[in-house]
Amino acid sequence: MKDFSRNYTDPGLAQKQREVANPQLADLHAGHPFSYFRVVGEAADRMSQTLRMATLLDVGCGTGYYSEVLEVLKPGWADYTGVDYNLGMLELAAEYYPDLPFQQENIYNLSFPDRSFDVVMSGACIIHVKDWKRAVSEIARVAKVFLFLHRNSMRAETVLESFRAYDTELYHWHFNEDDLLGAALGFSLVETYDLSHSGRSYLLRRQK
Repeated sequence: MKDFSRNYTDPGLAQKQREVANPQLADLHAGHPFSYFRVVGEAADRMSQTLRMATLLDVGCGTGYYSEVLEVLKPGWADYTGVDYNLGMLELAAEYYPDLPFQQENIYNLSFPDRSFDVVMSGACIIHVKDWKRAVSEIARVAKVFLFLHRNSMRAETVLESFRAYDTELYHWHFNEDDLLGAALGFSLVETYDLSHSGRSYLLRRQK
């Protein structure tokens, strides 16, 4: 397979992502959350049973729209920080949400100390990185209480394919469930959320 590692750095992806997200956000504000958004709210409700408020790191935040989703579905609960590798994504995120912190980070080597955030979430991000096991290990490292692996493509066996998103060729992993959850060492499963098109999200909690 060709190396798609640099393809995600294209700054033009940001506007294309936003063109998809904006109508979905409009539906959210109208009281009709898209399934991916609804699940984030459900997971936040579950985590709030343990955490009255939470520091939250969104790894692979894109243009930051999950900050808006959280604020609509769970107002005031998350002290949000977004990180991404694509500078175009971060620039557009800062335009939409100027009061929130966004910074460039490498998912394989985050600059934060161990257990820096109460919650670390990653939505449709690890499916597009070459070394997904290393990525899961690194995002789990900075999670203090909960790890939310959102929007994963699931199959009977873990398989790597290519996928065209926003007119760009990217890596696309389909995970075996045991493989995916086994990569989050020290965490146990709290809740599974089924999505459309063989998608699934997992809420995990640190055990040690």
